[in-house]
Amino acid sequence: MENLTQTVDVVDLWSAYGPMAIGFAARAAGALIVLIIGLRLAGWLSRLVRRLSNQHSGIDPTLGYFFGSLVRWSVIAAVAIAVLQVFGIPATSFVAVLGALTLAIGLSLQGALGNIASGVMIMIFRPYKLADYI
Repeated sequence: MENLTQTVDVVDLWSAYGPMAIGFAARAAGALIVLIIGLRLAGWLSRLVRRLSNQHSGIDPTLGYFFGSLVRWSVIAAVAIAVLQVFGIPATSFVAVLGALTLAIGLSLQGALGNIASGVMIMIFRPYKLADYI
């Protein structure tokens, strides 16, 4: 019977794949740093927008939370694209897909988005007061 065990030469293996592993580890560490900083920045900007909108007497608190969430998710999307770029993936295709997806969702939800925009405008301008008859 033939001996099926083989010896693995670690030095040859490291010389073949070591530089690639080190490059990937460096990119992964950079992407992790970008991700952590970006998520913290998204949370900080979201809280800042909420706090500033709550200080303004003309803006409803619900609208402040909406704007805060909008800022947070926009920053997270930008951070995700930046992390992909750190790994060497070109962002142009993702931005094009994101734009097409936004257009498709906007067209399919045209009526609902119009109602949301109307609600936001009512909260900002407050044309009605409590006890008004409409």
